[in-house]
Amino acid sequence: MSTYLLAFVIGNFECIEGRTKRNVRVSVYAPPREIPELKLCLEVSIRTLEFLEDYLGIPYSLKKLDLVIVHDMNVGAMENWGCIIASKKNLTVDKHFSMLNEVHYLSTVIVHEIAHMWYGNLVTMAWWNQLWLNEGFAKYMESYILKNLYPTMGKDEDFLPRTMCKALNFDCSATAHPIEVDYESVTEKGDMFDTITYSKGACLVRMLSDFLGSEEAFKKVTRNYLKNHLYGNVVTQDLWNECTLVSDLPVDCIMEAWVSSKG
Repeated sequence: MSTYLLAFVIGNFECIEGRTKRNVRVSVYAPPREIPELKLCLEVSIRTLEFLEDYLGIPYSLKKLDLVIVHDMNVGAMENWGCIIASKKNLTVDKHFSMLNEVHYLSTVIVHEIAHMWYGNLVTMAWWNQLWLNEGFAKYMESYILKNLYPTMGKDEDFLPRTMCKALNFDCSATAHPIEVDYESVTEKGDMFDTITYSKGACLVRMLSDFLGSEEAFKKVTRNYLKNHLYGNVVTQDLWNECTLVSDLPVDCIMEAWVSSKG
């Protein structure tokens, strides 16, 4: 387990909980007054966990998954292994007053962080310059999983305005950078948590899925990529190698410029 995925949370919490088909306990913790607003979070969490287990063919590796509301976070959410933490707006909705875009945002946050239990936690990038292997896959899974679980909320055409347009706009700006940048110090890694890593990374994953020719081929690649590197570290070339084995195409030659160049 990578050390950055360890968390302890201390506070006055209550929780609601449920179990997946495989009997994994899923709990959502919050200050007592916010408990009534957690039902949707619990439902989406259980369904997402079950979907990913089926899709990837790899059982969730722990006996429980906690999601905890932590106030005054300096980021929206964090995928600590078995203990996801997030700000209140990312895990709670009021069923009487919340708008559809708020429900959609909550769902994407939950899907993104649970996807990290595999993409990032079970298989971790070797260093921060390959961060897109974590965030690109998790961002792509937001739309893919919602499309399968909640068709009215997740649609293929939503990917264009929500993800691709953001990536294109940022990628032509003066502050654009390649998806992979060599960082020597861990203190520099904060610069990588941006639209390029997340949204452009997700676009590359989606493009790769289409290029391989079918969803089944892409699913086989992702399953092999994870199963062959369980509890280990990966670099981008490891992903290209799995693509080439499945498709018999020179994926590394084709994809190299997409991660090493900006614009």
